[in-house]
Amino acid sequence: MFFYCPTHLEEWISKWYINEGIIHPSDIDIEAICQTKDILYVEKPIFSHYVIAEDMKMIVVDERIEEVRKKEHFFHELFHVELHSGIQTSLPNQYRCLQEAQASNCSRYALIPYHMLKFIDFNSHNVIEDMQNKFKASAKICIERLAEIHRRITSNNSDIHNPQRKAN
Repeated sequence: MFFYCPTHLEEWISKWYINEGIIHPSDIDIEAICQTKDILYVEKPIFSHYVIAEDMKMIVVDERIEEVRKKEHFFHELFHVELHSGIQTSLPNQYRCLQEAQASNCSRYALIPYHMLKFIDFNSHNVIEDMQNKFKASAKICIERLAEIHRRITSNNSDIHNPQRKAN
């Protein structure tokens, strides 16, 4: 992990987690996070979404999906609540797409945060399965996160060996 440089978003999420005492993968708990953020969490047989009305914040997650997907949906909606304002359906399509991409990135970072990468054995032949078990995340999220980590390490190593590239 020496050559891994986290994004500002990864650092922000890790700092938030550390401040909340979320240090190990087993500490990532929806109910506890909702309690600290004063958010009502509900599972119903409807599409996942968030609601902000006056002083109330609520995240509704589709109860029909598997548990690991519920976590993904929760974090996706959480970051809409935390980072975005306004009614998404009234936004231009480009802004809505940008917000969706941001919420998806945040969700991956919250499920497998930067400060917990030290708990991953990247040399394991079963690294994806290990990540799934440790972080209670889907294979898709683990594969995406692992690919992103690899890209960032490769990019940073390339910058180290080619100072001109970094200067441009």
